[in-house]
Amino acid sequence: MTPSSACLYSGPHARSIIVGFNGGSVAFRPRLEQRSAVASQSPVLARVLALSVAGLLVASLGLLAPSGWIPSARAATTVVDTSMRTEAEIRARWNELKPTYTGTPYVVAPRVVAPYAPGETTAAFRNDGLKMLNFGRYLAGLPSDVTLTATRNLDAQYGAVLLTKEFSHTPARPADMSLEFYQRGYASTSSSNIGSGYSDLESFVKGCLADDSTSNVDRVGHRRWILNPGMLYTGVGYANSRLTNYAFDNSRPSDAVDYAYIAWPSAGLFPVEFASQSVPWSITLNPKMYDWDTTRAGHTATLRRVSDGKTWTFDAADTSTAGEYFNAEFGGYGSARNAFIFRPKAADLVGSYKAGEQYDVTLSGGIYAEGTRTPVAVTYRTSFCALSGATTVFGAPTIPGDIPPPFPSTRFSGTDRFGTAILASKAAFATGECDAVVIATGMNYPDALSGAGLAGVANAPILLVSGDVLRADVKAEIKRVTQGKASYKVYILGSAAAVTAKMETSIKNALTGESVERFSGTNRYHTAQLVAAKVKALQGASFGNKAILVPGLDYVDGLLAGPAAFTAKAPILLVGTTADAGLKNTLKSLGTTDLVVLGTTARIPVAVETSLKSGVPGLTTRRASNLTDTYARSAAAAEFFATASNGFGLTWAGVGIATAEKFPDGLGAGCVEGKLGTSLLLTKSTSLPSTISARITAHKDAIKSVRFYGSVSAVSGPVETLVRNLLK
Repeated sequence: MTPSSACLYSGPHARSIIVGFNGGSVAFRPRLEQRSAVASQSPVLARVLALSVAGLLVASLGLLAPSGWIPSARAATTVVDTSMRTEAEIRARWNELKPTYTGTPYVVAPRVVAPYAPGETTAAFRNDGLKMLNFGRYLAGLPSDVTLTATRNLDAQYGAVLLTKEFSHTPARPADMSLEFYQRGYASTSSSNIGSGYSDLESFVKGCLADDSTSNVDRVGHRRWILNPGMLYTGVGYANSRLTNYAFDNSRPSDAVDYAYIAWPSAGLFPVEFASQSVPWSITLNPKMYDWDTTRAGHTATLRRVSDGKTWTFDAADTSTAGEYFNAEFGGYGSARNAFIFRPKAADLVGSYKAGEQYDVTLSGGIYAEGTRTPVAVTYRTSFCALSGATTVFGAPTIPGDIPPPFPSTRFSGTDRFGTAILASKAAFATGECDAVVIATGMNYPDALSGAGLAGVANAPILLVSGDVLRADVKAEIKRVTQGKASYKVYILGSAAAVTAKMETSIKNALTGESVERFSGTNRYHTAQLVAAKVKALQGASFGNKAILVPGLDYVDGLLAGPAAFTAKAPILLVGTTADAGLKNTLKSLGTTDLVVLGTTARIPVAVETSLKSGVPGLTTRRASNLTDTYARSAAAAEFFATASNGFGLTWAGVGIATAEKFPDGLGAGCVEGKLGTSLLLTKSTSLPSTISARITAHKDAIKSVRFYGSVSAVSGPVETLVRNLLK
């Protein structure tokens, strides 16, 4: 809702109605008069009912309140992925954010009788509440940088004072309270999580995250507001044990958080201190990646304790808030408008969740890949750890073999393409393993495509750069893989138009012991030829007779060739629609007799093969795939390179999945899969093509691990789920 939009907030106890937010001001009218006025301006009235509960109230909102005068902020994209965290990392973050203040709440105590005054809380008191909010967001994988603003804090103080007169999102105006004070207080109470009976803000926020009362478990609205991806600013208020926490902020840009789902407890390690037996589980799906049936029936959640195989199955029949419970809720708490909520019967947990326990979670039924009716399921494992004490140990199941482990899978998802390449490097290369690194621009593909063969023969990662200064994280990764080496090579792919001269200087200044060698041809084809010559030179007499030819005007086939080139230490050459003398001379110099061509005949015409064979003595060519459909060609190429008789050394023992819609993630995938000797398949970002699913199914008995490259915007959560389901 924009600041000038009109809307109606009313409740069963309301005496007035907020009818508009205009630059932060609100106007009040008697209920009947204003209802008519609003109806005349808009064909739809947005009505929000206040929900009264003991101790906590949640704003039950069908739409978001405006952020008022707080400007929208720009931020780097945060990828929600909690699966790879360590207990040490969680404990370190807790030590940064755990509440520590024990003093008085007030700088100036509020007046809760006429003449009313908002008062002011101490900064340390407020910050403890904010720290708890940010730690909750951290546990869910969301940006944990929400900040307080002075205006929101003051608004919240007005709201807290008003709550001392009536504990409701829509309290009536006390007879002795000025209209101005009431308006500001009402604007706060009707847009906040509110609480009563707490002596500090952090306990209140933790209670909101738990959301475990019988009055709230059906929607976990407090939790969903705190875990709203769009939250960036908030304010907190406190007066005589009444609390407000502004919840409607949606200032963070919609593209700043990349997630498939938001879970509580989250996937991966999760501290048991935030998961008592009464705390419900919840999963909120990203509407950009999933569709769902908006009915309570038809959805199913299962929770399986790994240690003994105890399994709970939740569905619409589980309606007891005092026992086993399930609900699918589609109200407007935050921006995603969905939550699938489930909770075992407390007696079944034998006390509570315990550190060292692991639970497999599956949400299925009535959930589809976005824009389709293709059913998908969400699956993950939650492992309970502790915020203090001895390191948590996760034991084997007490019934060996009864509970199969989740299919081994890994997602390499950095904050950007450069970070993803670093994660791929860390997966493929041990500390101090490398005598070289390969550097390519992350902004365009041609020069980087030829790097896989060079990386294979040099046993080196391909790392991406841009601009004129070497990033600190790329520098750190170069130092890690070359640790302990007195000297090592840095191979730069492309001219100064691709990797700038200033970047080369920055690399030299940042490192010690490096020897830089640049491959800079007159064009992309010439650069690939220079790299190919280096591939042969590094191998000497052991150099084979193979090379791979891919189109120079597209990246898909070059990505598909990457693992094979790495494993076979074979050069990748680029070609256009004609074969020039430079390519022929390079093939002669290499002594190539087995040229594998990968690409459509539109990209690499048959005439190119004919010309090369006539111009290069002893040359034979094989077309790995010329299928016009990208994904069918991906499947066929993977099959070709994994066929032993073709001599490239790949197998179906594992598989990498990367998007065909962008090039950067596939570059790192080539090194990892090549190092492992396994296959790479390219997919659509938001759906799994039938040719890819068929290939996975055909080799499911052989595939023992799967790796996904890039964030969920590159390879979506539903695609990951479909792949994992195929491999069960």
